[in-house]
Amino acid sequence: MPRLCAADLLALALPAGTRLLAGHAGLERAVTRPVLMRTRAPAFPRFSGGELALLSTAGLRLLDEPLSLERVLTALHAQGAGAVAVQGTVSPQACTIADTLALPLFALPPDCTLADVERAAARALSDAHAQAYQRSRALYQELLACATAGAGLEAVARRAATLAGSAVAIELCTPSQLRALALPEGAEPLSSHTQAALEAALFQQQPELVTALAAERLDAADPPVLRRTFPARHSAWPARVVAPVVREGTVAGLFSVLSGRDRPTIDERLVAAAGAAVAAVVLAQEEAVLSAEERLQARLLKNLLAGPALARAVLRSSATRLGLDPGRPAVPVTLHVHGSAGILGALREVRRALDALGLRAPAVAQDEVITVVLPGDGSCDHMSASALAERLRQTVAAIAGKQVSAGVSLPAALPELKQRWREAVEALELGRRVLGPGRTASYRQLTLYRLLRAAPDRGELQRFYLDALGPLHDYDARAGGHLVHTLAVFIECGYSPTAAAARLQMHRNGLLYRLERIRALTGYDLSSPETRLTLEVALRIRRLLDAEAPELSHTPESESVEHRPPPPSRNGTMQAAP
Repeated sequence: MPRLCAADLLALALPAGTRLLAGHAGLERAVTRPVLMRTRAPAFPRFSGGELALLSTAGLRLLDEPLSLERVLTALHAQGAGAVAVQGTVSPQACTIADTLALPLFALPPDCTLADVERAAARALSDAHAQAYQRSRALYQELLACATAGAGLEAVARRAATLAGSAVAIELCTPSQLRALALPEGAEPLSSHTQAALEAALFQQQPELVTALAAERLDAADPPVLRRTFPARHSAWPARVVAPVVREGTVAGLFSVLSGRDRPTIDERLVAAAGAAVAAVVLAQEEAVLSAEERLQARLLKNLLAGPALARAVLRSSATRLGLDPGRPAVPVTLHVHGSAGILGALREVRRALDALGLRAPAVAQDEVITVVLPGDGSCDHMSASALAERLRQTVAAIAGKQVSAGVSLPAALPELKQRWREAVEALELGRRVLGPGRTASYRQLTLYRLLRAAPDRGELQRFYLDALGPLHDYDARAGGHLVHTLAVFIECGYSPTAAAARLQMHRNGLLYRLERIRALTGYDLSSPETRLTLEVALRIRRLLDAEAPELSHTPESESVEHRPPPPSRNGTMQAAP
């Protein structure tokens, strides 16, 4: 339950005629009980935090060691006082200190008695705390009834808006989204422009609020409440009161009551706290249901892709339960999120990417690989499947902020789905090795690499490479040249000198000189189709052998020569590139 704060004192606990002199920035400080200054040491008992200190400037002069109000304010702030009420003359210096400390400083009327103020304030605060507690429980029960009826956060927000008499917003933090925005019954609906501006203002304040709330004691059932002002353009709501929706000890969302007052009422704060507590319950229920659905989906998908052979009727039933159309081809895509904190976190990022793309597709994680079965259509071919996989890979990478690799095979009807999935797994693994991480590898694109990898004699592959490119290899090793790399880039650029020179960041004439040097060393006619085929196969053999060398990390040929792996030597060992 949110505590009473210094802003409530004028209305609830202090005598008529009391004025707020300074410390306006601290009006949200919690206030628990009044404490009267004694005229003997110690002037105040030990504070536990949130006390309303009552004193008079005349009483300060009666102490054995007279104290100035300025020193007392500093000491009371250090002890955690919530506010100070003074009878007597208050100097400008004392007001300055109160402003600096954000400690509310009230001036009591001269005709009141401090002992009477203490008794009246204690009684008023006690009654207000009791009423707030009862109101808080009633609000919680009423909002919880909406939640348990299965109406979701939207219904909770609508009921909370009616109870508070003001607009209510429920935000989620990961990812940032506005789950619900509700107005009181009978209120005029917001225009699209106003709603868009409001959402922007909410999200703009979200990072700072999450940080501020995370520093508080987080209790899902009794969350803290903060107040924030809104930009001037939102004149209908000068301020908002915000309570965190707490899940597993962290701020999972924000429950806000948008107040039409500069200082929100106690009831608005109570609605925000009760609403946040109920929203935490709703989120826990949603996660439990989602977890059960995910477990069932994962079991069905694993059986479909890696389990024993299934009868056609079982295949169709499983596909339907997974949200797939049994009559249409599907595209299995495998993904690996590099540097992810865990496979389940990576799976959540993949699901967020699917939502962002508007794709309804089952996904499952196993052995650091995430499999997504994307729905295809009758016209889905190899090229469109690869394009769809690349779009998903890029979206996951953007959301995760990490490098993502993907593998994809051909679209498949249900009976062929298991084989196509195995091909997508192989494409992911082989593509990461020979093409490098952060790319989408197609099973068909890797046909030559698969053929070469199937060769039983690695020595024969190495001999082919050296027979084809041995002179360039020897030149590079001897003279510190880059001819093998230059040739690889030239081939990757479609045998275009201009494109290859741009890729290598060198002058075109310099590239032409290197190509002439390659011709002189090898005798190759680079325009001959047979020669081109031989060179391309040799370079792919090198990539494959480099990828299979366990002591070396893979770097694709297209990267800068300073970071490429060393080529194999003539005697079959690996030697360092200059």
